[in-house]
Amino acid sequence: LGLLLAINTVKSQFVQGNGSVNACSGTFTDSGGAGNYSNNENSVFTICSSASNCVSVTFTTFNLESGFDDLVIHDGPTTASPVIGTFSGTTSPGTITSSSGCLTFAFSSDGSVTRAGWSATISCAPCPGCLPNMSNCTVNACAGNFFDSGGLGGNYSSNENFVKTICATNPGDCVTLTFTAFDLESGFDNMTIHDGATTAATVIGTFSGTALPGPITSTTGCLTIAFSSDGSVTRAGWAATISCTPCIAAPCLPIMSNCSTNACSGSFFDSGGLASNYSNNANLTTTICAMNPGDCVSLTFTAFATEAGFDELTIHNGATAASPIIGVFSGTGSPGTVVSTTGCLTLVFTSDGSVTSAGWEATISCAPCGSSNPCVGVPDSCLIACNLGILPTHTACSNSTNPGQGTTVLSTGLSNVGATPQNPYTSIIGCQGLGGGMASPANDVWYQFTLNSPSLQVELLNSTLDSASIGLWEFTGSCTTLTPQGCATSGNGNLTATFDLLTPGSVYYLQISGGVTAPNTGTFDLQLTGFEDCSQCIQGANLSVNPLPINGNYAPGTCVTFTFDISSWNFTLANWLHGVIPTFGNGWNTTTMASVAPSSCDLSGGWAFYNSCTSSATSVVFGPGFYYDSNSGGPLDGNPGNNFGDNCACCWTFSWTICTQTTCNPGDDLSVTINTTGDGESGSWTSLSCTSDPVFFAATATCALPVDFTAFTGRIMPEGNQLLWTTGQEINSELFTIERSFDGNNWQDVGEVPANGTSSAAHNYEFVDPFPFGGRLLYRLRQQDFNGYTGTSETIELTRTSGWKTNIGNIYPNPVRKTLSLDLTFANEGNYLLEVMDLRGAVVLQRSLAAKIGYEKIDLNVEKLALGTYFVRLSSPKAGRRTTVQFVKE
Repeated sequence: LGLLLAINTVKSQFVQGNGSVNACSGTFTDSGGAGNYSNNENSVFTICSSASNCVSVTFTTFNLESGFDDLVIHDGPTTASPVIGTFSGTTSPGTITSSSGCLTFAFSSDGSVTRAGWSATISCAPCPGCLPNMSNCTVNACAGNFFDSGGLGGNYSSNENFVKTICATNPGDCVTLTFTAFDLESGFDNMTIHDGATTAATVIGTFSGTALPGPITSTTGCLTIAFSSDGSVTRAGWAATISCTPCIAAPCLPIMSNCSTNACSGSFFDSGGLASNYSNNANLTTTICAMNPGDCVSLTFTAFATEAGFDELTIHNGATAASPIIGVFSGTGSPGTVVSTTGCLTLVFTSDGSVTSAGWEATISCAPCGSSNPCVGVPDSCLIACNLGILPTHTACSNSTNPGQGTTVLSTGLSNVGATPQNPYTSIIGCQGLGGGMASPANDVWYQFTLNSPSLQVELLNSTLDSASIGLWEFTGSCTTLTPQGCATSGNGNLTATFDLLTPGSVYYLQISGGVTAPNTGTFDLQLTGFEDCSQCIQGANLSVNPLPINGNYAPGTCVTFTFDISSWNFTLANWLHGVIPTFGNGWNTTTMASVAPSSCDLSGGWAFYNSCTSSATSVVFGPGFYYDSNSGGPLDGNPGNNFGDNCACCWTFSWTICTQTTCNPGDDLSVTINTTGDGESGSWTSLSCTSDPVFFAATATCALPVDFTAFTGRIMPEGNQLLWTTGQEINSELFTIERSFDGNNWQDVGEVPANGTSSAAHNYEFVDPFPFGGRLLYRLRQQDFNGYTGTSETIELTRTSGWKTNIGNIYPNPVRKTLSLDLTFANEGNYLLEVMDLRGAVVLQRSLAAKIGYEKIDLNVEKLALGTYFVRLSSPKAGRRTTVQFVKE
């Protein structure tokens, strides 16, 4: 019996490793016990309590290699359980208590330095309630307090990741949180509140900093609160009171649902609300009517993103889904401003069962019906373009009275007062009228419409603008990938321009501005007429471009494929199609061009790309292009100028690929014009015609650098030097390489961050240099695009007043022939030994150093060393610290 009592009084000791245990007493240590843990450890150990109790582990010592060896503690029985915290260095985790009965410890160490590890005691106690402190749990409550994990008087911890759901006690009630205190590390520690019982529910808001969230009330009966903190600064957290009231039925607005309402202000969102995606398999209809009789409602969309081709928003001009359709919208092309003429708009949204997107955001307004100005507010960008609707279809060329004539649509009282230039600014060059390019940047406004004709006449009338610039763009999926169709300028505010060879049924955007300098704002009337010129030889054509320009720009070295389809040719004076002649601006590298000609249509000859063509009928010399050589009207002899054209009315496809210059001078001309000729112009037919046929215009304004850096900053953090940068635009961007230097001349790569490819949206990036050393360091970014071209950012400087480590930083050049330079840092003042060793470990060169704390550059003459691989070792006999790097002697 005495032996049995002695055995029972011995406390258990548990050692970190792969396994689990049920225990409410004893000690818990790293794998080394009284010694150090080992290199390259990777183990998971779980400690669970007895039933209804929760286990606690109180750390009495803690010492890991900071930043390299980590202990991650999970609130539960597996590593899939929520993370309580990640711990490294010498800061003790303190007392960690589970909320579910178990704690799981995941430990990993790298391959170098080890430390003493940790020791802790194990205890158990009845599990605390879900409230008042933040933890991973779900509770029903209609009274009491809700605090962060630190409670009323303490701070929350670093590296927290908690989710708590609070539901009303009684069915039919909805819970409310009223915050009385709020203090989180702004931008780094965040609270997100969801209107429902899970984090998949609609997001009400995400909160950070010190601004009090207003009273937050659920509409579903529950609120789910998700909180996360980073690894550095902590704050006092929050205090809130819990209450409940009977739920109120959700209003028809601002979130889309099956309902009808009267409204002339406010917002209108998809079913996911402002911050969440809409749902799969949606089929919703919302009708919004004006508040007052005689008024008509308008929706101005400021954001729009649905799964292209699958999830669609159909807008009807009336009070039911049987009303006339204004448009069907899918993808990222914004509907702009949509105006009813009946007083009501009915919106029908359907989504499929797979991908969802962010949906839309729109504002509601009203104006008297019948106004000749269909726009509400200032359509200040493509994303909020005023929708002018569908232009009437022209009459057929067979109409003997008005062949090809269209119906004019007039909008009066338009204005660019209050408009601002977008950044980056989108414009076109090679304009009709004064020539040159559009005013850029300027206070521009945007209008969208659907064209049902191959030609368009645009007129600015009664204008008070100082001058006029207009640009016509074809919509190709988003506002960042519009295809330019031409532009026009005038020295006063009035202007008339004609655009040909457009695509019937397509959506077009019209960009209008005054000049660059004030006074450049005013009012104007806009008149649009779609028509068809029945006298032209070319009646139908379309150009496709891949890839599309981003904001009217291509990056240097971008290869672009143009495909020009002719779908209809009119035999004016018996002229047959003979030539297709593309002409390129100076931003294109014409030596890279590769062409693909169509097959013969009449089978009497063949199409090919020729460097020139001289007409035997007119003696006019035409430049490089596609021409038809035929045995009709002349010999089939490789000279297309002495024969007729291809005797068909349809159809041909001409294709070519050409690359932009590899050196970008922003503003270089990337325009493309395409001229077509009949055989009376460039061949041997003696009846001249088709000379007035339109020149197909496809301008892509300018060459642009791949990335626009709008900000690059850094700050000193406990875990390293944090670098933050923002891009305003990216074209074909692959990655960012972070470079570090002591002196600004010799740079070392310290990390990479993937870029966002091609985007016109702002993107924020972050990188932490975990080995920053102390003192002054310089950083810059090297951007690389998918074509291999690189550019660098500005340089920033960060200075750490502490944190020096004994280390070899940069080593250069490597490989080396004569002099090897080393950037050394020293944690302590004293004597150090610098040694060069061969692969066998034999020391072939050494130098003693008397160093001070900080940075020092050392040059070693290695010219006499044999060719091969060597190691440089820096050691401190006193501290016993060694650091080794490799170099190659060539």
